[in-house]
Amino acid sequence: MLAAARPLEDAQWALRRLEETNDATEFRVLWFATLALLRAVGHVLRNVDAAEDGATRAAVDTWWSEMKSDAGRHRIFWDFIEKQRNEVLKEYRIGYLERITALATDGEAFVLDSPIYKPLLDEQFNAEDARDIASDAIAWWREQLARIEQDIHAE
Repeated sequence: MLAAARPLEDAQWALRRLEETNDATEFRVLWFATLALLRAVGHVLRNVDAAEDGATRAAVDTWWSEMKSDAGRHRIFWDFIEKQRNEVLKEYRIGYLERITALATDGEAFVLDSPIYKPLLDEQFNAEDARDIASDAIAWWREQLARIEQDIHAE
């Protein structure tokens, strides 16, 4: 098993906690942790797993080359994992809407600041809930790691 699977499992754990919390501060901190862990998968893959042996290095290098040459196919990485992680760690910018002002049917406005719905602010994801995109990113990483492992064992 690739070492990169461990931060991925931790990201899955953090996402489960995001689904359960009702506290805005806990949500924000778990969100930041989730993003950092999602990006850590790639770093561990490149810096730890690729150092294991020649077959692993070759599979990882081939995978990274494909990632860089076809960014459109790997949008979840470039437009979400990489971008959101950079915004959090380099600018401490929250990538989701923290409070939503809504109108009731009687025209009265109210603020929804619970974590029921946390739409991403990035227009690439059309206000989809942050947790849904994080879940998609976890699934994407699982597919990528499985593919890399298959390539390692094929050699």
